[in-house]
Amino acid sequence: MKKWIAGLALSALLGLQSQVLAFGHTTVLAQDFKSGKAGGSVPYVDGMKEDYLQKNVNSLLHTRAEELARKAGGNAVVSYTVTVNRPTLFSVVMKASGDRTVYDGMNIDVAAGAELEPKELLYTNTAEYQQYIGSRHYVFSEDGIAVQSAADGPFDKVVPYRSIVSMINVAGGARLLTSYKLTKESQDKTLSLRAGELIALYLDSNPASGMDWVLTDRSAAPGFRDLGHSFYMPMVNKTGRGGTPGQTIMFLAFDRPGTYTVEAVYKRRMEKSPYNELNFHFDVH
Repeated sequence: MKKWIAGLALSALLGLQSQVLAFGHTTVLAQDFKSGKAGGSVPYVDGMKEDYLQKNVNSLLHTRAEELARKAGGNAVVSYTVTVNRPTLFSVVMKASGDRTVYDGMNIDVAAGAELEPKELLYTNTAEYQQYIGSRHYVFSEDGIAVQSAADGPFDKVVPYRSIVSMINVAGGARLLTSYKLTKESQDKTLSLRAGELIALYLDSNPASGMDWVLTDRSAAPGFRDLGHSFYMPMVNKTGRGGTPGQTIMFLAFDRPGTYTVEAVYKRRMEKSPYNELNFHFDVH
């Protein structure tokens, strides 16, 4: 009886731990690879929430390794490097050395169990996207987007995230880039961050009043980037106020180091006098 109770208690504890544990990376393991004359190692993913998604990801990785080995020819040796690893996505560059050396890269959406669609993280219809990426193959890395200079060649050109913040899709960008949530409690305080990281500023608003928040850079440095805004209105109005009470979410970033002050002004568009003004300070390195 005591053993049964102890086992039940342990199961409950493990169940609680499984609910509260937050994993900061996708589990990517090295798996021995053998296909015809080719050998080496390929990435293998474990620990995904759904088995069928995990099987699909591992099948994609293995298939691409086989294709790469055939391109290399001879007794090709396949290896890989994980270039970025996040809880819901990772990127990997595979290399096959045989009669020739060839490379391939994959951006994996762990949540979807498939290759990541570019539009999930990037605005692909921008001039910046065409300038830096265009039709070239790329993977995400820790410091920027690694682009393949030539077909089957290495991913040897890295475009820093700070250079392309305007083409980051803020809806999904937090899956990849370090991101910070700020509220009115951050006013007159300083956030230290790196150029290219994302900031989401949450401020109470009521668009039905005709007023909205506007960001203004009060700094001498030119690196401030306003990435747009959205509005969230809860299902239940707990404020008791009329109209459409909710929160305006403003997204911003900085593309170079410096000391910045950003002012958030709440007012009606045609009025000069604001209803509220808040200042936020940033030390960007």
